[in-house]
Amino acid sequence: MVPKEEAFDLYDLIGFSDELFSSLNINKNFFEDYKPLDSEIFENGYAQLLNNHQIGLAGKLNKTILEKFDISKDVFIIELNLSKLKIEKKRFNKFTPLLKYPKVYRDFGFVLDKKISYNEVVKTIKESSSKLLKNVKLFDIFESESLGSDKKSLAFQLEYFDETKTLREDEIDSEFWKTIEVVKNKLNAELRG
Repeated sequence: MVPKEEAFDLYDLIGFSDELFSSLNINKNFFEDYKPLDSEIFENGYAQLLNNHQIGLAGKLNKTILEKFDISKDVFIIELNLSKLKIEKKRFNKFTPLLKYPKVYRDFGFVLDKKISYNEVVKTIKESSSKLLKNVKLFDIFESESLGSDKKSLAFQLEYFDETKTLREDEIDSEFWKTIEVVKNKLNAELRG
């Protein structure tokens, strides 16, 4: 029995995009580096950014365009301006000296209303943190009726370090739990797990 071919979706496009940029040695995060695009061409469209400059477009084509070409399946595209990509890649790939002190990572997930965007959560995390927080990375999105109607789960990895010293566990734990409380209270989120 041949397995049924699964339909391509936005998450496949995100994965493809991440692999493409990774192969070009550009570490991009789809949700930070893509901005929703209001366009007649796309049903779900995004401007691709690098160094806050647009280098291309990505998304699901609008059904009215597909009907003009007699296409009945969903179509997802990525369009890159290679000249702009080349310029921005040079700016993006700057040498930074190796860190002398270890990084500390903390992971957590929240159950939130679907209407709350990734950007709102990241902004809240960054505003509630000190300069020790260097990076916020989304690594999982989960939607299911088991979470409740109109709910989703977003899981994040937080990266902490200090260029001048090794961080103590109590420093990180204090900031980490403070951040969780701020997100819970400000966004009416529930800590998962």
